Amino acid sequence: MVGLAIAGSVFITHATEQLSVLFPGVSPQLVSQAIAGTNAAFLKSLPSEVQADALDIVVKCMDRVYILGITGGAVAVVCGLLFTQKKLDLNAAAGGI
Repeated sequence: MVGLAIAGSVFITHATEQLSVLFPGVSPQLVSQAIAGTNAAFLKSLPSEVQADALDIVVKCMDRVYILGITGGAVAVVCGLLFTQKKLDLNAAAGGI
């Protein structure tokens, strides 16, 4: 859940920043709504060349999200390989019960 929240935040933040540069006169709230899909009419009203540029920006920002997931998965695999396989002494851990 935390990773999903971080990935979504990274995506929305970077996409909004970069699309705000592409659309200088548009409010960041409108850009965020367009990215989230709640205001898709805004993107559909743009010329096809600008739509293509916006799509390129969104795809590049999605790449960052996938990089986070791949990196997290690689760290988990490395940590898993470094675990030792020892039998736990649960009697000592439970306080001699």
